[in-house]
Amino acid sequence: MMKPHSIRSERLTLVYVPNPRPADGHGASGFFNIGFDGDFAGFVSLVGSPPLEAVVGYDIKPRFRRLGVATEAVQALIAQASGFGLAGLQAQCRSDNLASRRVLEKSGFELISSLPFRVDGADSPIRHMIYRCVLARPALSAKPTSHDCAKIPESIAS
Repeated sequence: MMKPHSIRSERLTLVYVPNPRPADGHGASGFFNIGFDGDFAGFVSLVGSPPLEAVVGYDIKPRFRRLGVATEAVQALIAQASGFGLAGLQAQCRSDNLASRRVLEKSGFELISSLPFRVDGADSPIRHMIYRCVLARPALSAKPTSHDCAKIPESIAS
């Protein structure tokens, strides 16, 4: 099984920071600081352990939003996660966060559920969206399915 490592593309750098106390001592948990054109742009995280699924999260500084930074960072993380022995990835966002939903959908995640979003004990018209993707596992499937997250551009995957 592969260990997380830093990633560099033309404009994006992801520097891996391991979780100092992963729950089971050997999980793929940790986060990547995102550098974009030499500036700190945010982070993307991965929490979970093989052979289970892991949860992906990200936060991008406002001045780097709408530049494709989140999408490229999530896709780079997916390319690494494929080698960690994970069955898949999950991510969550609010239904009114259209930018985050777009990042997940462009990265190969599929909406699997939505739940009521409760604010102060009351239902809101906003929903909690749950996304999932299946990671390509060469030993199990030679041909990726339509919902595999592993269809990442070669420039990021390498």
